[in-house]
Amino acid sequence: MTGMTAWVGLNLVEVKAGDVIFISGAAGAVGSVAGQLAKLRGCRVIGSVGSMEKVFFLREECGLMLPSITRSVRSLNN
Repeated sequence: MTGMTAWVGLNLVEVKAGDVIFISGAAGAVGSVAGQLAKLRGCRVIGSVGSMEKVFFLREECGLMLPSITRSVRSLNN
């Protein structure tokens, strides 16, 4: 189901070679598959992740050499 969700999402917006796509939650189940499918289509993939470990996962396990945006959340009490 994960792969189908990623595939349908890319087809709905008619992603093609040369496009730049942004994936929020790029290290998640759907996001990581969407990134790989977009790369196979010749797209430049930019994704957001929550930690450096997830950046390494995307690069080492998924083969995505994407510019990653690491987001952090500060406590509202600080």
